[in-house]
Amino acid sequence: MSLTVGGRPAAPAACPLCGAPDGARLWVRHGFTWLRCRGDGMVWVTPRLAPEAVAAIYAAGHASKAAGLGPADRRVPARYREIVARLAAIAGGPGRLLEVGAFDGLFLAAAAASGWGIAGTEIDAAAAEDARRRGADMHVGPLAAAPFGPAAFDAVALRDVIEHLPDPRGDLAQIAGLVRPGGALYVWTPNFDSLTRRVYGQHWGAVVFPWHFGYFTAATLTALLDGSGFDVVSLASRNLLLRRADPYAALDGAAPPSRARPLARRIERALARLANPVFARLDAAGRHWGAQLEVFAVRRGAQATGERADGGEVGHRDA
Repeated sequence: MSLTVGGRPAAPAACPLCGAPDGARLWVRHGFTWLRCRGDGMVWVTPRLAPEAVAAIYAAGHASKAAGLGPADRRVPARYREIVARLAAIAGGPGRLLEVGAFDGLFLAAAAASGWGIAGTEIDAAAAEDARRRGADMHVGPLAAAPFGPAAFDAVALRDVIEHLPDPRGDLAQIAGLVRPGGALYVWTPNFDSLTRRVYGQHWGAVVFPWHFGYFTAATLTALLDGSGFDVVSLASRNLLLRRADPYAALDGAAPPSRARPLARRIERALARLANPVFARLDAAGRHWGAQLEVFAVRRGAQATGERADGGEVGHRDA
């Protein structure tokens, strides 16, 4: 069944993890309903915007997102280098890395500088062209249509992507086929159990909008990865994402843009530096209150030695 919400095509959506058609209602905004699955705890939005509606939103927002990230020749964040180093430690050395939803390829550029062969997918054609200029082998379109072969990669990264996937189970199953046994996976996504979400609720403008289709907690993300053939190596939560806004209303000019001002971002980063050590202690106690989840995982079937996807030899894995 198809329908429209605010003039945009959409369709009813079930739980992304178990397929349950309904759940406990959390709230309703702009004709969209947020539900929590009574079986597995997953949170999702229904109806789900159609791919062409989401593509139009991304195309319209490309310039503002790029401006918010900074100039095309901006410096590679040190955190990117830390992530690719950790992926190499898990995978037994750098090899071939795929980023799903690579945007302009800056993360992939950091990987290339550390010795990785790089490829990516991106539905925003303009952003994909930027990534190509950084040397990435890019596919424009969804992962399901990408021409990558089995076990073609030693690592895969999904940064702020998994919450946008209509079928995360299906995509993780495909990713499991693309990563060799012993290869690494990195996931970075908003945390629905976070302190910020508990305070802001439906007004958490950094996260709660209808082109985020699924909302994960540590428990639901771990269950998804485990069921897809990955073992979690580490799971942490961090940051605050202190933005109260209405991104959907902003699409039609009914609310101001939700992107934080530079001063607000600096203040938020300073507060996060104070909060993150507390979140780390809570993580150790099994209470994940940071605004974003960071997971490193390994594809089951790992071997200490063997052959990488790029033909090199796999070294000792040190998670």
